[in-house]
Amino acid sequence: MLSSPRETYGPNKIVLAVVALLGLGGLYLAYAVRDPKTDALTPGLLVLVLVAPFVAIFIWLLSVGVTFHEDGITYKSWFGTREIRWGDVERFYFRAAKRSINFVPIGTYYYFKLRDRQGGRLSFGNRIAHPSEVGAKLIEYTFKPLLTTAAQAFDSGAELDFGEIRVSRGHGLKVKKPARWYQIGTRVEEIPWNEVADYRIADGCFYVWRVGQKRTTGPEISRVPNAFVLKGLLDAVLRPER
Repeated sequence: MLSSPRETYGPNKIVLAVVALLGLGGLYLAYAVRDPKTDALTPGLLVLVLVAPFVAIFIWLLSVGVTFHEDGITYKSWFGTREIRWGDVERFYFRAAKRSINFVPIGTYYYFKLRDRQGGRLSFGNRIAHPSEVGAKLIEYTFKPLLTTAAQAFDSGAELDFGEIRVSRGHGLKVKKPARWYQIGTRVEEIPWNEVADYRIADGCFYVWRVGQKRTTGPEISRVPNAFVLKGLLDAVLRPER
């Protein structure tokens, strides 16, 4: 049982409106293609096929919600309620991708996934209201416990697994990179600590530059679990004055 709720976010009204419009569009299509000469069952089947899925999705969306507690998070939906304590979170995946149609921006797609040490998972995104604000709170609540765990493992000499980036106290960073034109698959670039020139999270990716390198590529942060903790760890190692 988690502590008292601090903040609760319900369903995203914009997503609800889109689903409602799609349902109305299905209803209009069923009405437009109806044939008065056919039996009375056909229009009903058309409505069921074209409209019922959107009604079900709309009802499901109305049921979703996320609640932040001091010691954890609760996610509820039509299918039940699940909770995870911040201290049990093992991996936090974050994605924020800008979407456009014919180069016209239409918003940002968010996706968050939490995985705990017992194998429990929570995942959600734009179906929750104010997803950018929810994402910022997830970063805030998970950062300290995850960084503490990462720092302890780092100090012990273990190699830390951040998905497509691995870090060790003795050897530095290993970053998965796209294969060059003459290679197949991916390659791993090893960067010793004394050759790390800069690093940052930008445009949905995690970039690391070597000394003397002007351009680089980096994996999407959705493939770097605990990406913000990784940046905090690198800050502590490479920029302790901050």
